[in-house]
Amino acid sequence: MKRYKYIFFDLDGTLTHSHPGIYGCIRYALKALGEPDPDESVLRKCIGPSLMYSFTTYFGLSEERARLATAKYRERYSVIGWQENGEIEGAVEALKILRENGFILAMATSKPLCEAMGFGSANNSVKGLACLSGMFYTAKKDLIGRVYLKDLYGERRKDPELMQYMNPEHKEVMDNLPPVIMTTSSADFLKGYTLEYAEALEKSGHRIKLLNYVEGKHLIHAFPVLRPFLPESANAMSHILQWFAMQ
Repeated sequence: MKRYKYIFFDLDGTLTHSHPGIYGCIRYALKALGEPDPDESVLRKCIGPSLMYSFTTYFGLSEERARLATAKYRERYSVIGWQENGEIEGAVEALKILRENGFILAMATSKPLCEAMGFGSANNSVKGLACLSGMFYTAKKDLIGRVYLKDLYGERRKDPELMQYMNPEHKEVMDNLPPVIMTTSSADFLKGYTLEYAEALEKSGHRIKLLNYVEGKHLIHAFPVLRPFLPESANAMSHILQWFAMQ
């Protein structure tokens, strides 16, 4: 049986019960706008989707009123809502046991919330990001965007609050990226995306290294992992490992 070394956890609904804070903030926002108190069966649908989607879809608010409701939600959440999480029984102990057995754990949440819940944090940090080509511009109004937008995002594609972060050149996205190393190649059908994003990162002053293999029709999209037997794949992986060692 394969033994994994790295385990990535979500917080909400996996290690904690987050719905009390979410429900309370939605109720607070709707009350502030003079809307009726929602039934819990409707509130349950709001776990997962973005606030704009929930307020417009489940509560019938216009986009303008949904923005007001979102602001009111965050007004309460920033003060008390984020603290209204309850630990799922045994979660802290389970994480402790995993750490003691040599597993490296990561969690998708804010550091203050993590520490407030008693999960603590290690001194690990993301030193770099390797992208073996990629569909970076999924929301662009080009051929790929027109074909895949609905499949990738469903009804959430209509949510401007969410979709702004699907633009990889969004300032908040770029500001929070670690140093990046990217690969592309002559037969990579997403080569244009990779070169475009590499240029955008470079212009923003981001630390970026690009490995562009320009010769050979056999060097397809993501060839280092899809065709690992190629000498070019070994070369690319060697460069990537050396790059990570220097971060």
